[in-house]
Amino acid sequence: MPVYVIFSSRMALAWSLARQVPEWLGAVSERLRAPANAIVATLAMAVIFLLFSNFAILKSIGLGALAPNPDPALDGKLNLVASAWFTILASSLSWIMPGINALIARRTRPDLVRDAPWVNALPWLGLVWLIFTLLLYWFAGIAPIINTITSLSGESPLSYLNRSGVSFVLLVALIGAGWYVIQAFRNRQRGVETELMYQMLPPD
Repeated sequence: MPVYVIFSSRMALAWSLARQVPEWLGAVSERLRAPANAIVATLAMAVIFLLFSNFAILKSIGLGALAPNPDPALDGKLNLVASAWFTILASSLSWIMPGINALIARRTRPDLVRDAPWVNALPWLGLVWLIFTLLLYWFAGIAPIINTITSLSGESPLSYLNRSGVSFVLLVALIGAGWYVIQAFRNRQRGVETELMYQMLPPD
């Protein structure tokens, strides 16, 4: 859990630098030398997930279909432990994007990789990693889901997607995509030149 708090708070810092979230969320505390507001926000989100996991809040607000369970004591509760696909699919970009970054970093951020070891081999390493992760996610993720949906009996595909956590991942992805589009539009309206943000190194 501490690792995820640190990891998520650094993501919030990056979102703040990219003007995707308010600047105060990524403010770095001089005393802690860390984004304190982002850490507190991450802990608050963890508490929210705990509440959704221990109380049937989703059912009480009409979203019980996202967390169905034949056990009445668990129906409507967000069971992330049982929703294996939620964890697998939600972490997909953290596995796939390093390969994409390795492929394009020499062109998009030459200042960051100029002195990196094995810089000439970086695109090839990225390609190998990308092939590995895409094949892994296809055979260990996407293909089993498709096979299960096509062979269901006595349960609808939507019910399976809700029960396994896939629907929740899609919902989070849609919210994130919508948020990105809205913030990009707002930044353009306010005249924020996001291209200039990548001309300097972010704080450690």
